[in-house]
Amino acid sequence: MKKLFSISLLIVITKFSYSQVNSNQQEESQRFLASQSQTTKTMKIDFSSYSRNVIGELKDELSMWKEKITLIEIDENLHQMKIAHNGLLDKRELYDLLIKYNIKESKIISYQ
Repeated sequence: MKKLFSISLLIVITKFSYSQVNSNQQEESQRFLASQSQTTKTMKIDFSSYSRNVIGELKDELSMWKEKITLIEIDENLHQMKIAHNGLLDKRELYDLLIKYNIKESKIISYQ
């Protein structure tokens, strides 16, 4: 009887410990994601030499990244696109997308 009680108690303690560790890991992940989603960077692109189709397709693709892109603004008068993103979007992802649409680095006005 004592042996059965000891085994049962050990199982309960092990499950409790595991759930605490799992809970702490989830909280840490949520804190990290929250901090990354609050960090923002903004890129301005000169699109004067690109067609409306290219800019429209780029905007459409960026708008699908709702959890990463916080702002897409197009200024037709200045021929500029402003893209703001949070820390969840890696800089490399953004550059890969620009390469996909043949937007050269020289057309990036600013990125800060």
